[in-house]
Amino acid sequence: MRIYALWISLLILLAIAKIGVTGDRIPTTLDGPFKPVTRRFDPSLRRGSDDLPMTHPRLKKNVTSNFPEQIALAISSPTAMWVSWVTGDAQIGLNVTPVDPSSVGSEVWYGKESGKYTSVKKGTSIVYSQLYPFEGLWNYTSGIIHHVKLDGLEPGTKYYYKCGDSSIQAMSEEHFFETFPIPAPNSYPRRIAVIGDLGLTSNSTTTIDHLIDNDPSMILMVGDLTYANQYLTTGGKGASCFSCAFPDAPIRESYQPRWDGWGRFMEPLTSTIPMMVIEGNHEIEPQVDGITFESYLSRFAVPSEESGSKSNFYYSFDASGVHFIMLGAYIDYNTTGAQYAWLKQDLKSIDRSVTPWLVAAWHPPWYNSYASHYQEFECMRLEMEALLYQYSVDIVFTGHVHAYERMNRVYNYTLDSCGPVYITVGDGGNIEKVDVDHADDPGKCPSAGDNIPEFGGVCHLNFSFGPAKGNFCWSEQPEWSAFRESSFGHGIIEVLNSTYALWTWHRNQDIYKEDAVGDQIFIVRQPENYSNLFHPLSLLLPDASLMIAVSCHSSFVLSLFFTFLAGRELGSPKLISLSLPPNSGYAWIEKNGNERNESKGGPDSIAMQYKNLGRSGLKVSQLSYGAWVSFGNQLDVKEAKSLLQCCRDHGVNFFDNAEVYANGRAEEIMGQAIRELGWKRSDIVVSTKIFWGGQGPNDKGLSRKHIVEGTKASLKRLDMEYVDVIYCHRPDSSTPIEETVRAMNYVIDKGWAFYWGTSEWSAQQITEAWGIAERLDLVGPIVEQPEYNMLSRHKVESEYLPLYSNYGLGLTTWSPLASGVLTGKYKKGSIPPDSRFALENYKNLANRSLVDDVLRKVDGLKPIADELGVPLSQLAIAWCATNPNVSSVITGATKESQIQENMKAIDVIPLLTPAVMEKIEAVVQSKPKRPDSYR
Repeated sequence: MRIYALWISLLILLAIAKIGVTGDRIPTTLDGPFKPVTRRFDPSLRRGSDDLPMTHPRLKKNVTSNFPEQIALAISSPTAMWVSWVTGDAQIGLNVTPVDPSSVGSEVWYGKESGKYTSVKKGTSIVYSQLYPFEGLWNYTSGIIHHVKLDGLEPGTKYYYKCGDSSIQAMSEEHFFETFPIPAPNSYPRRIAVIGDLGLTSNSTTTIDHLIDNDPSMILMVGDLTYANQYLTTGGKGASCFSCAFPDAPIRESYQPRWDGWGRFMEPLTSTIPMMVIEGNHEIEPQVDGITFESYLSRFAVPSEESGSKSNFYYSFDASGVHFIMLGAYIDYNTTGAQYAWLKQDLKSIDRSVTPWLVAAWHPPWYNSYASHYQEFECMRLEMEALLYQYSVDIVFTGHVHAYERMNRVYNYTLDSCGPVYITVGDGGNIEKVDVDHADDPGKCPSAGDNIPEFGGVCHLNFSFGPAKGNFCWSEQPEWSAFRESSFGHGIIEVLNSTYALWTWHRNQDIYKEDAVGDQIFIVRQPENYSNLFHPLSLLLPDASLMIAVSCHSSFVLSLFFTFLAGRELGSPKLISLSLPPNSGYAWIEKNGNERNESKGGPDSIAMQYKNLGRSGLKVSQLSYGAWVSFGNQLDVKEAKSLLQCCRDHGVNFFDNAEVYANGRAEEIMGQAIRELGWKRSDIVVSTKIFWGGQGPNDKGLSRKHIVEGTKASLKRLDMEYVDVIYCHRPDSSTPIEETVRAMNYVIDKGWAFYWGTSEWSAQQITEAWGIAERLDLVGPIVEQPEYNMLSRHKVESEYLPLYSNYGLGLTTWSPLASGVLTGKYKKGSIPPDSRFALENYKNLANRSLVDDVLRKVDGLKPIADELGVPLSQLAIAWCATNPNVSSVITGATKESQIQENMKAIDVIPLLTPAVMEKIEAVVQSKPKRPDSYR
């Protein structure tokens, strides 16, 4: 520790000495905000370069048999380290067969002296496959990937290690690593390198060589690692623009051997210093069965479990006195989601007296003045920014934009001395070339329809204040953008003490220039102003549950008046008057410590999740309610009100109907119930479906006449001005699809619906509709409503696969319980008198459904549900919801008790681990068979 303190002192003295000798003063964030500066692209340089070939010495395999390669380290905890590596040969071709991952052992021998290994740890091994459901595309299966966690390590200690399988005499050469000092306010990593969007070009090699010269003790990799998806599955030459080079590709293809080359390319670094990664969009890599991110999830060990996360897409860790939070931008980031709940808990648990610095990282930037990816992830910012601001995150690192940009401290697009310092380092050197255009350059402002994210919907906005008020783009470099430059490079953060950190950005073209820097600044924490160390003004009144936490600004004007009856319990705290200056950062906190949320939780505090409907910005509850066989047939308005309110109490915001349900009576009852409940229309999402409207020759189908007349009739029955989504309830072979597409767009143009979709259409029909919509510059169907459950899977898991990536199609699925079969109540085929199958209209369906094979499967599922401690019905609903392509699972119920049970399926979703899913699959054996073309 004394040596470490001397090192820090020396570093500070050297910085001061440099200032004294050169006369240059390194600025600090206390000097800001800074006037925006742009250093434009140097035209003497090339914007990019091709990828290195797989035969390049740094990419080709240099070990034989089952000896380890692609060795990499990752931090597990202050006293633990992950060691990962690959053995054996990957396979690629039309037909591939995975090897047995247990055929080679996973061992790490390690100790504090070179050549003396006093400890041995064993770990796990896996093999993954990248398979494509299209003829002619090559498939891939990896070598054996090994992960071993070394725990019980001493902080601040150098260890020597070998990895491999000693039983077959296949151990690696000796490597070493050094653990960080224990988390404390006076101990920090020596240097941390920050890279994004690296790739495998000659520019990438310059970045890594330059980084090695800077001698970091850790690498923070903010996504987009290999760019393997810039290739066809057969390899060949990578492209800087995949869709431009390969317009006929049926899916975003990927050449997986590039991952192996990247692992070898990085091994000289990653075998000695830990690399902490987070996923980017180039890691999505869609394949068969809707699987994504398979390579990323298989190859990298991250401390998700150690940090309380249930997903490798987001996690946190400590590097001495710095707490790092790694967030996922390509999974649910909504305030109602699991990631947000984890983030909130992680932030609450941080002790800033132990880890003073708080650094966050994810892939796509929130603040970005380049035309590329401009406002692309505004939805994520709107969901998460306030929470990060509340807990005083110091620095945010992102990539995605292939250039460098450092922001002034900012919050909600407003200069704010309490906001984080956002830094974009997506300039690692990848094949897609450096970005040079700025959104404020003349003629370069993207349209609101550009920059559509791969996940999360669109939340583009026109600025409502400041110099850009009323506009989508600024006419000059935004005031929150302090410095930007279009060059490849990397960054180094050196945390000097609990207050000062030196940030330096190094340009690739300066690799041979001693002491040259592209950008440099001292980032200064101001803990006396920070909101995570709340100095709340508590109003300790009888039975009051109100606390006001004032953050960041030391001066504020607060006037609060409320009425209460002494000695009587208050309801929700009521704010009569609150006057705070802009960006004063306040939060309402209830007596139980939870932040107040507009949406009311259910009786059992079930946390409903919300997902975007396909690629749209519309958010729907993960579980929803459908009126089929309920309203009109079995329930009146009074009963409907009770059920609908029960749904809302559990967070449901999506309600589905159709013109055919109870011959229109279901729409009338739902509309009347919603009106009498007094719900705010903008708080809910209502859909209806058009096809069967009556007995006349033009009262059914998808002609323009019936779509227009049927929609108007549905709105009249619902007593609503619009529905949020309108579906074509079935395909209509007697009407040209172009007529249907034009008619649905007419409905949207009239304001009668915001989006349109299909129900039980084939993939070919949906593709044809999209082709027409794109040709005519019209809106295509954003959602399909198919049947989907453990017993009916073909369309969702096979036929529709290309539609998810090609068109961003979302799904609102129906019949998760297979008409009640998956509740387990039909024992030995007996039909309870109060069940759906007891109804006269459902006897034929009952005869088809309650067959011996199905009932045997149901019996086989019950032990799995029992082991999890949940009803079979909840297991079945949760199973549907785990499919990443399903936006909402439509449930049905005629009793409040059924709704309450159904909604608890939300809590079951995290329990469905891969092992549990394998058990389910072993019972149902209903996974769609793959065509011969991609065995």
